[in-house]
Amino acid sequence: MTGFGKAVGENDLVILTVEIKSVNSRFLDSSFKLPREYNQFEADLRDLISQSIQRGRVDVYVNRQPKKDADLYVYFNRKAFDAYWEIYGNLADELSCDGRTVMLCDVLGRREVLTATEIPGDPESEKGILMSTVSEALDKLTVMRAREGLKLSKDLIKRFEALSGHSEKIAELTNDVTFALKDKLLQRLTKLSLAADPEPGRLEQELAFVVDKLDITEELVRLRSHIQELNATIKASPGGRKLEFLTQECLRELNTIGSKAQNAKVQSIVVDAKCVLEKIREQVQNIE
Repeated sequence: MTGFGKAVGENDLVILTVEIKSVNSRFLDSSFKLPREYNQFEADLRDLISQSIQRGRVDVYVNRQPKKDADLYVYFNRKAFDAYWEIYGNLADELSCDGRTVMLCDVLGRREVLTATEIPGDPESEKGILMSTVSEALDKLTVMRAREGLKLSKDLIKRFEALSGHSEKIAELTNDVTFALKDKLLQRLTKLSLAADPEPGRLEQELAFVVDKLDITEELVRLRSHIQELNATIKASPGGRKLEFLTQECLRELNTIGSKAQNAKVQSIVVDAKCVLEKIREQVQNIE
């Protein structure tokens, strides 16, 4: 599910701004954009997120702003300076121009001559404020995801009802399909104009065998059971994995019904039910 959370935290050393956003994904995939001082805490942050989120693409952004100027170490490379200065001086004499001030600024601007390095502080002293700020942003993200989950649950319940309606339509046609199939088989046997009458009861036995082979009663019972379980799961404690499994089982039963049913109306309803089920399947992949 999608969501966004932002939090700002501070202590005596830094001000931290944390933004977390999530989008739909079947699995949990977390990515971090952290200040280099906090790279060592990525594993801890990943564990913290996994405690609240099981599915989704989660992006975490952390901005660090020190409250005081950082201590710097400045290194001056005298050999590099002398080499550059000699070259600049020779060119100035050759071209009969005097630009000592410009030359000095240019030479000192060379990275090889003058470098400034920030003296690192102790990241451990900032870990507490980092974790608490991320937790706060994560809580806000979770609230937003919960609101979306509620809307998603209501939509899924409507789709479950539509799927149940299709199964009931198939059930209503089942008896008619059975009788129609029996009449169709009798008509074919009549056209064969058998020379000898079959054994008493043999014709009924063969008809019963064929009709039983094409009967979809068991599949309908299982389909109804799966739909009831879908409703019970979404209303109790939605579990994405369980819902996904149940949708697969519903599809299995619909495929069997479609292949067994020797009736255009039933097959048309099966197609409609599969369309509803496909939308359900796409939605449940976003539920944790």
